[in-house]
Amino acid sequence: MKSKYRATFDQWFYVISDGGGMILNYSVIFIIGFIIGTLVSANALYIIVKFFEYIKYKAQLKFDEDMDKHRKKEFSEEFDIDLEDRR
Repeated sequence: MKSKYRATFDQWFYVISDGGGMILNYSVIFIIGFIIGTLVSANALYIIVKFFEYIKYKAQLKFDEDMDKHRKKEFSEEFDIDLEDRR
């Protein structure tokens, strides 16, 4: 004999009249929402971290380019040569 409080698959997302079914309904919705929310927040955190790593990487590249230009300028001033014209 089936329990009258057991919800079927069709009833999981609907509020049904008896108390046991409502508890099952809300608990299933909470568990599914918790899992989806955890996945979404973990992905959002991962995307934010990767975005800041990308910004840091681009800033490091720009810094390296500027330092290379500065070093070339210092070298050419020290030895009186123009590295850009010697290509």
